[in-house]
Amino acid sequence: MHHRGQLGDVASALAALRDLLEVQQVDDPEGLDTFATRAPIADWTGREGDPAQAVALLGPLLVDRLRVIGPEHPHTLGTRMDLARWRTAAGEPARAATELTELLADAEELLGLDHPALPVTRAALAGALKKLRHR
Repeated sequence: MHHRGQLGDVASALAALRDLLEVQQVDDPEGLDTFATRAPIADWTGREGDPAQAVALLGPLLVDRLRVIGPEHPHTLGTRMDLARWRTAAGEPARAATELTELLADAEELLGLDHPALPVTRAALAGALKKLRHR
């Protein structure tokens, strides 16, 4: 399904993911597979030009992941990154910069200074700060 979006058929990818999510939310609303479906729905929604809706979808996902799998889980850290990245795109660079600064500190502590996620997080923080300066 995700590959459909990568091939340019985002509408079909989103439709398939939403259909899958309907079933998952009945069968296991707090399951890791359900969370793993919610994340790309938010991402593809943002890529399709609605970053504010991506933020609206990722906020509750982050709350659920924090509650169910905890703050140290890599998927929770990834959701924090995605949420901040879409906040920047949605016109909230100050909040995104704050969240990315906190995420960077947490990720360095939890994952180590050489983890490959850290340069991506630093780049997202730089992007948020740049957007903030150019307001």
